[in-house]
Amino acid sequence: MGSKLLGIVTNRDIQFEDEHLTNPISSVMVTDLITARSGIDLLEANKILAKSKKGKLPIVDEGGNLVSMISRSDLTKNLHFPVASKLPDSKQLICAAAIGTRPEDKERLKLLVDAGLDIVILDSSQGNSLYQIDMIKWIKNEFPGLDVIGGNVVTREQAASLIDAGVDGLRIGMGSGSACITQEVMAVGRPQASSVYNVTEFAWRFGVPCIADGGVQNVGHIVKGLALGASTVMMGGLLAGTTESPGTSFVSREGKLVKAYRGMGSIDAMQDKKAGGGGKDSQKSNAGTARYFSEGDSILVAQGVSGAVAHRGSINKFIPYLAAGLKHSMQDCGMTSLKEMHESVNNGIMRFEIRTASAQLEGNVNMESYEKKLYA
Repeated sequence: MGSKLLGIVTNRDIQFEDEHLTNPISSVMVTDLITARSGIDLLEANKILAKSKKGKLPIVDEGGNLVSMISRSDLTKNLHFPVASKLPDSKQLICAAAIGTRPEDKERLKLLVDAGLDIVILDSSQGNSLYQIDMIKWIKNEFPGLDVIGGNVVTREQAASLIDAGVDGLRIGMGSGSACITQEVMAVGRPQASSVYNVTEFAWRFGVPCIADGGVQNVGHIVKGLALGASTVMMGGLLAGTTESPGTSFVSREGKLVKAYRGMGSIDAMQDKKAGGGGKDSQKSNAGTARYFSEGDSILVAQGVSGAVAHRGSINKFIPYLAAGLKHSMQDCGMTSLKEMHESVNNGIMRFEIRTASAQLEGNVNMESYEKKLYA
């Protein structure tokens, strides 16, 4: 970027070149280019690209230096996914990354910012720590334009510490994940509904949005998290079974197709040398142990489990199913927007009721046999 534009090489230019590894790039690149001048608006650029029937439209300055690039695939995505999270000026997709709170994470963050990072998430099982507070203050001093999401927290007091440090968003949840056993083993944590309601009610006073992280197993849980005050939810186990997620698929003893899934607090994750980059000391420095502040422990104490989740097919079908389910639930509640839902809960118009065992039995399926197929 910023250098002289001489030509373009795409995959189709070298697809049938047997000696493309040794030939000079000038022998295959296209030099008869259609370009647009810097400062052109997106609508006019789209017209030029459509008329040229090319895949790319380079944007150059007065000296012929490349300043940006528009592609036909970008236009297609913008057409089919108009509400995707993009930067308002460049229409570029927002990029986020997670780091820890160790000194070496500062160097990693510098490289991520240089690569164009927009949001950084500080990943810790207990966010209200001196390590995270110091990291938030350092980030805000070094990169004031970078949004920082802190956590995890479950109380107002924990949230207050991070908000005071300058955090832009919060993750809420401790011990509520599908693969998490923190509440059982450590006797530390909080029911997720109470956590989300109390933290978001406090954080919204300071304009800090919150993510409900953990316990989301179906559409109903997404709706509950949003209704309780969260602006979005985080889904780990729910998406872990999709085709695109990492992990090995296999057939269970019951004959069902499942996918391997493990919590970051599981012994397997904390002992995984690959997570720490390999080497004899990786067990003490990998992502699993760092998240639970146990890098120096000679004995590892599990706060998560390893197992398998149901295979859910492609995420391209599963995400639309979740979105459609959320819309139907909002419709059933009589809500036209998330803002209206939050206001209705705060004003007492929308209320929550405890479902007793009898109520759950009444609301369940009452048939001799049935197939529970959630989406087509």
